[in-house]
Amino acid sequence: MSIYHKLGRFVQAHQRCGGLRSNMESATGTGVLLWIDCSCGASFERWVAVQDEDEALLRSALLGATAHA
Repeated sequence: MSIYHKLGRFVQAHQRCGGLRSNMESATGTGVLLWIDCSCGASFERWVAVQDEDEALLRSALLGATAHA
């Protein structure tokens, strides 16, 4: 299962908890650290390589989640 799909499952499982905080932090020129924290205490954290085919999808999904947070 791709990182994008794992992220979607995490968001779906925690959307009723009350609130998600998320961000993508540039760690190096080779990738970014993606993290999402739920108000229930659960978290999702993954390293995403720049060449990863899901990177553009993740960035788009994360920007949408941040806008709604």
